[in-house]
Amino acid sequence: MIISPQTGFEAVKLAEKESGSGNVITERTELEAERQLKRGGGVIDSTCPYPIGTACPMDYINFTKEAEFEYMPVSYQTGIYDQKWVEKLCVQNYKIGTVLTEMYTHAEHLQKNSEVKTRAYGNKAGTAPNGGDGSCPACCTGVLEANLNSNIIGVAHIGWISRDPQADNQLKGRHAEYGRSVEDRTGVFSIEKFIQLWGNTTCGAISVDWLPCGGGSGAPAPSVGSGTGSPSTRITCPDGMTECNGQCVELQNDPQNCGACGKICPPGELCFNGQCFRIK
Repeated sequence: MIISPQTGFEAVKLAEKESGSGNVITERTELEAERQLKRGGGVIDSTCPYPIGTACPMDYINFTKEAEFEYMPVSYQTGIYDQKWVEKLCVQNYKIGTVLTEMYTHAEHLQKNSEVKTRAYGNKAGTAPNGGDGSCPACCTGVLEANLNSNIIGVAHIGWISRDPQADNQLKGRHAEYGRSVEDRTGVFSIEKFIQLWGNTTCGAISVDWLPCGGGSGAPAPSVGSGTGSPSTRITCPDGMTECNGQCVELQNDPQNCGACGKICPPGELCFNGQCFRIK
């Protein structure tokens, strides 16, 4: 899926990819995008009044996804489809020179809740500098904000880059880099991140919820008590789930822990009521 209100390297853009075999336990996606600006920052004459209207015109994308996937090989008449889950999200804001990447690969289990909002503000009349005509606060060029929460068995890559939107002649036409952050993880873990990337400043009218209720989609992550010893001690799982290797799992339908921790169903079989069955 690719969403871009403008063509080329303009305004904001979102790209998402999802693939894998197994159970899709939960998947809910909300996407909203609108083009209110002409190329160069002017306002389209028939701009709709939502979300802020012509008082502060913009190109924007709102994206929310709640999902939970569980890997297992699936057999069809044409053969066996065997791929661990891959989930990739890339959001770009060319107005302020920022990009955010959320990527999960080789996932045997993935539970995620992602909310991303990005704005590229323009000039109301298309002639005055931003804010000079009263359309937007002074220096307000754009913003990219994200709230990422996930529990995963697999590989994760979370990163962002901030660069000068204008090419620098002293750098031979390249864009000066202001900062970046990259985090790569492998194994069994959880991620909770709130990221704000602003251009000069933000208008302040739009923001993702940095203090959400609960711990994301699906079953909550196991709670780890304080004190000395291994982090895997003192884990409390919700009713119907069992702690296996520091994670809360359902022994009745988990192909990696079918009926008991560590009991893995062979390829081509699924777990049902704690027993492995071959898919016909």
